[in-house]
Amino acid sequence: MVSLITLCAGTSLAKGLFPFVGAEGTTTYRLVFSTLLLMAFWRPWRRAWTWADAPILVLFGATLGLMNLLFYNAIKTVPFGLAIAVEFTGPFSRRFVVFQKTARLCLDCFSRCRHGPDLATWKRFRCGHAGCCD
Repeated sequence: MVSLITLCAGTSLAKGLFPFVGAEGTTTYRLVFSTLLLMAFWRPWRRAWTWADAPILVLFGATLGLMNLLFYNAIKTVPFGLAIAVEFTGPFSRRFVVFQKTARLCLDCFSRCRHGPDLATWKRFRCGHAGCCD
């Protein structure tokens, strides 16, 4: 619930900047502000960085920038509530699907276990240690 509240509050503030700087400027403000907050929290100067870390950091920054830019461009055309619902429901539904698959696998494993599966079946499902089927 807190994540939904912060998502709505942040997006409302961002949408208020649209008339002044547009979606691109709002994205830039958000990325700069996020970078400063992350730097204050993680203090990256205390870690020894190598050039091997640079591609991952650049890819992470570019992904966040593109994601925010696309979302803010969508907010310009799609109603605010719908955009928030889609943004929040995407990761939420993915977690739900992953949970459903895991639950089905475990239930299938437990039902097979009750009927006496062999050790190969148990290893295939990986739902625990083999001793529980005895």
